[in-house]
Amino acid sequence: VKPGDRVELTGVMRAQPRKVNPKITKVKSVYKVYLDVIHWRRITGMEKTSQQATNDSRTGMKVRFTEQRIQEMKILSNSRDIYDKLVKSLAPSI
Repeated sequence: VKPGDRVELTGVMRAQPRKVNPKITKVKSVYKVYLDVIHWRRITGMEKTSQQATNDSRTGMKVRFTEQRIQEMKILSNSRDIYDKLVKSLAPSI
């Protein structure tokens, strides 16, 4: 996944209030937003049918993964810095 790719995320979005001063319990009305991603997939919609194609009932698009892509995802899933890679791909300027 690289900047500009369309992805579908499944996760939990959290909003935490920011404190005015760490020593005081008063908080601002501005929230820091976090996204805890549980699952992601790239949305392509450009591929034709294949042996691994599946219909997405919500978007009507075909989703296809090649054997090479499946292997890449398995290797990526075992990576210790998967969270950092996802953050960089979702918001590279942050």
